[in-house]
Amino acid sequence: MKPDMLEKIGRGLEAVSQALGSATFEQRLADFLGQMIPHDMMTIARYSVVGPPEFLAHTANYPSELVQRYLELYHLFDPYASYWSETRKPGPVFLRDLSSGQRKVGRYIREFLPESGIIDEMGIFLPPLAGSSLAFFFENVGRRFAKSERALLDALFPLAANLYKAHLAVLFSTSPTDQTASPAADQPMLITDEAGRSLWATTSWAALSASTRAQIEALARHGADRTLQIRSLDDGNTLLTEPLPAGTGGEMQLLWVVRARDKLATHADPLVAGMQVFDSALTPREREIVELVLKGYPTSLIAEKLALSRGTVKNHRRRIYHKLDITTERELFLMFLDAALGTAPAAES
Repeated sequence: MKPDMLEKIGRGLEAVSQALGSATFEQRLADFLGQMIPHDMMTIARYSVVGPPEFLAHTANYPSELVQRYLELYHLFDPYASYWSETRKPGPVFLRDLSSGQRKVGRYIREFLPESGIIDEMGIFLPPLAGSSLAFFFENVGRRFAKSERALLDALFPLAANLYKAHLAVLFSTSPTDQTASPAADQPMLITDEAGRSLWATTSWAALSASTRAQIEALARHGADRTLQIRSLDDGNTLLTEPLPAGTGGEMQLLWVVRARDKLATHADPLVAGMQVFDSALTPREREIVELVLKGYPTSLIAEKLALSRGTVKNHRRRIYHKLDITTERELFLMFLDAALGTAPAAES
């Protein structure tokens, strides 16, 4: 490696290290990786096993209207969302790594990216935290990323991953009053020891209702499973529970509350209109499964979230396809989109 590159890496690492445990860490880490790979635009997003992706930040030249279009519709076709929900594998992922033969990928490439002139994109998924990953995305307008750039990111990723784990370790030992706006802890979170005793919480934890906190703390006293657990709470929120990753402390578990999205009263929203196409044909449980399928959930996570067996979910999906007179998930997406865009009548019962 050339001396000037080594010097560049050294300066970048110094800036990132100084931000450990602070609200600026993620941005500095993204900037450091971006300095290694020439790009035209950058975005930071959070991908979760529950709910759609969240845009957290983007460069000034990334059109805000494109963010809105993504959140309204195109997150359904985001191949990175499907990748994360299916693999939960951190590391660099180039757009060409994902199958271009799938319709979800095709619409993302043919319709969403060209609206801003993007011709190539790559993402870096950081190590997961309760099934969620912060991801940095670099976009190019004038050229495609080279294989040598992929090799450089593959080489740098273990260092970036360890820095992120060190950031979490510092963050989780920091007073909640000093956590201002950190993307790693901007939602209701609680850390407990193996006996379920509270060790640390975000400031937004206190905003939960007393009954919700009591319910969660009761669940925590049962101890942590060694895998990610997804539970529905009485108030409609979702609780994610998982042991803390190595490097952030031993024999502790993280409880993360994902707030339920408010249901929109208006049918003018295309997502609400799209789901209405299934109302007359499907039972409430079947409609619930369709919503999760459209959000990118695989069968195993649908079963986990709804406390059903995988076989039961598969049986539900077969009945759904029979009722709707379709045979594939692709046709389900098409039916939803036709309704969302106002080009198809409601399904018949």
